[in-house]
Amino acid sequence: MIGSKGRSRAGQLLTASVLAAAAWLAPQQAALGAMVSLNTDNASGEDWSTAGRWSDGAGASAGNDYFVGNSTPGAVRIVRSPNNGTAVTFPGDSLELDVGGILRLKSPTPGSVTIASLKLNGGTLHNGNAANTTSILGGINVLSSSNLDLSSMNVNNGFNTGSSTDRLLVLGAALTGSGLLNIGNGGTTAITAANFAAPTFSSVNITSTSNSFSGGWNVVSGILRGQGAGSLGSGNISVTTNGGIDTDYDVNLPTKSFTMNGLMQLDQNDKFAAITINGTPLAQGTYSATTLSTMFPTNFVPGGTGSLQVVPEPASLGLLAVASLGLLARRRSRS
Repeated sequence: MIGSKGRSRAGQLLTASVLAAAAWLAPQQAALGAMVSLNTDNASGEDWSTAGRWSDGAGASAGNDYFVGNSTPGAVRIVRSPNNGTAVTFPGDSLELDVGGILRLKSPTPGSVTIASLKLNGGTLHNGNAANTTSILGGINVLSSSNLDLSSMNVNNGFNTGSSTDRLLVLGAALTGSGLLNIGNGGTTAITAANFAAPTFSSVNITSTSNSFSGGWNVVSGILRGQGAGSLGSGNISVTTNGGIDTDYDVNLPTKSFTMNGLMQLDQNDKFAAITINGTPLAQGTYSATTLSTMFPTNFVPGGTGSLQVVPEPASLGLLAVASLGLLARRRSRS
């Protein structure tokens, strides 16, 4: 039977253990940082450092992870970057744009916004100024289908609403993740050759290189320019009627598809497992820009120097090799 002294000693040991555990846990929790949500929109002239908008009552600061979204269907929540500096950095550890969440970029042109860890989880990255070029630096992880918006978003802050032809978004950030990226400038008419020639026409320019991003691209309107080698990653690519695409390196995606209903500036040699142009699937083979311009005059900028190639998928090549080896073995056995 344990006496009162034994119980007292056991209690002291337990208290000491609890205090020690608490002392160890406190810095671990601090290292993880707080999860802070945007409760109300940044108004015009405010930005992510404005107090009273985030759930902790303070402006964004180091050591915290920030979330922007709205669970109400059709509703949005807007956070803004500062408008008083051409080069700004988000102070938090990460910024996640969930469904309904919008990061409205407000830097003077040309401006840059650095975010160490930008997570796109159904939200929208928006160039919020007309006649503006803004670069995003740091890292972007696309967790689910999200938007890169070059429109004025003038219909209930909806993606791809309100045509704008002079907003550029340059992604110099490392691009990772498996969610689809949608691009739109609100345009309701087809892209033209003159649009490709105009350096300030609305486009998303990917300048980072060797991106592991696998989510693919859906160009609803505006132009997608893959400028850095490997910038577009390894996903499928789709360009709708009012969209355009230009690759500045030889895209080699032998297991992915390319669906093109808009306009392409073809000056590289791009390979895919499947290619469909204006509803017509291409048979395996190589098609020069000249041939494609003849076959699909509304889908290729005249004077292109590149090519598109439909290649057999690696699995098909493997099966062909196995079949060939089997045939060779049978012939040798007969001889």
